[in-house]
Amino acid sequence: MDEKHQPSPPPEPPRALPPRPPEPAYLPIGEYVTALVGGRYHQGERRAEERVRLLREPENPHDPFALRVFNLAGESIGYVARHAARELSPGLDLGALRVQAFLPRLRGAEPGPRDLYLLLERRRGVVLFRPIGNGGGWLFPLSPERQDRARYSRLEEPALTPRS
Repeated sequence: MDEKHQPSPPPEPPRALPPRPPEPAYLPIGEYVTALVGGRYHQGERRAEERVRLLREPENPHDPFALRVFNLAGESIGYVARHAARELSPGLDLGALRVQAFLPRLRGAEPGPRDLYLLLERRRGVVLFRPIGNGGGWLFPLSPERQDRARYSRLEEPALTPRS
């Protein structure tokens, strides 16, 4: 065959675009700072800079919005302050909110942390009609620096224990 009449090589197949990373199911709202209450009635140890777990207690006779706080050893260390629990519980019950909880650094000679830091996240596609942070807790917007804090980046799963 003549060099002029050789068939041209087949065209390269189009390259596929790289897959998009999956969008997160939950989006950060902010950091909610509230009080850890009732610690003197619970035997668990409160350690500064420790991740803690929350458990909804809708059957609690004193507060149907109660959120009980446990250390990682599974010991009860108190409750989320009533005003904060009242604000957060409806969203948690519906699955619209996810919470990761953390005890802050100690200040002065306190026997254990009395504040509770909650990283609030809302489910993608959910619009919260009721503002959070008006009941006495403080909601701080998350800057990228605060979002990437080591204490929250170590949390792989939500702190809220689902009720059965």
